[in-house]
Amino acid sequence: MKTEKLHVLVLDDEAPMRGLLKDFLQSQGYRVSCFSSASVAIKFIREVPSLYAVIADIRMSPMDGIDFLKLVKDAAPALPVFLFTAAGSSEEKKQALKLGASKYLFKPFPLFELKYWLEQLADKKAATELVSKAKR
Repeated sequence: MKTEKLHVLVLDDEAPMRGLLKDFLQSQGYRVSCFSSASVAIKFIREVPSLYAVIADIRMSPMDGIDFLKLVKDAAPALPVFLFTAAGSSEEKKQALKLGASKYLFKPFPLFELKYWLEQLADKKAATELVSKAKR
């Protein structure tokens, strides 16, 4: 899969996790923008409509990942959002998925799992575009 044109936003208030995700995603050919502030990330999402996906931590302050997800879905309803956490609950997972999260991952998660879900997203988008073109 060709990924160098695909732009992923990473949001985490912990610098080591942001760095890990950025390094991994760049090694896979993605363009990556990292943020430690949910409010700054939301502003970026509103200004950059070409984002491919968002990867965000749930446990952040002052805005948590669930509130961030709501704002993302308000600003860009079709933008896929992958949420991750070290201390989530099944209720929180249900809420996140109901609100439109594409995936809810528990830390530590293998980076190849994230790669897999991003590739699945690309396959799904390609299939949707193919069907759309066929209907024309």
